[in-house]
Amino acid sequence: MPNDVTRRLSIEGRNNDVSNTGLWVDIWEGGIDVIPEPSPLGETINVVSTNVNDTLLGTGAQVVRLEYLNTLNELISVNINMSGTTPSQAIGITNMTDVIDFYCIQNGTNKAPLGDIIVFKQGNQAILYDKIIAGGNKSQSTLRHLLPTSTFYITSYFVSSNTKGAEVSLRATCNDSGEVFPDVYLYQVPLVVTDAPISINVDPAIIIPGTAKMKVSAKTSSPATKISVWLNGYVKI
Repeated sequence: MPNDVTRRLSIEGRNNDVSNTGLWVDIWEGGIDVIPEPSPLGETINVVSTNVNDTLLGTGAQVVRLEYLNTLNELISVNINMSGTTPSQAIGITNMTDVIDFYCIQNGTNKAPLGDIIVFKQGNQAILYDKIIAGGNKSQSTLRHLLPTSTFYITSYFVSSNTKGAEVSLRATCNDSGEVFPDVYLYQVPLVVTDAPISINVDPAIIIPGTAKMKVSAKTSSPATKISVWLNGYVKI
């Protein structure tokens, strides 16, 4: 492990309904097999809940934070006041190219969202880029886009499933030599889940270079398979 790492990074992901189509399904809670990715030219986005009580003065989620990349590959963090089932205009976000993280930072008496909260393309709620489910306070998407100046060293990998034989794989738009191939997701760590959760320490670390994207995907022959993953490591900037 390099001596100049700057901080620890963990990525948690969950999909409670991996379909049995035999195709790879991304690990997130968006309800779509493949996580949509915004245009590299930038998108204008909105945030909305499925519950009227997720508002700034409501009992559910009041304020959420969206961390994203813009068209200059800058990491931006913005706090958004919730307006229930009325879309909240994320002021100034007209050039989002990737969601980095999405989570609640202020809740009412329920201590969690009462509805599902989504980040979506302005004017089309069917195109969602991230989601916090009701009762949860953080997105469970495994999709990440590395800053140009950063490198992610993955040192451990945890996978659990309620179905034996589910295949789970880390995928990234880079090869083992650090070459980046935009929009081409290569398989990095293929696993087959058996009876118990799998926990693997990776030595040497898996290296995901700057500008690469990564996510975890799974496929299974059993319907409604539940899969959770947890990636741990360090980011060097």
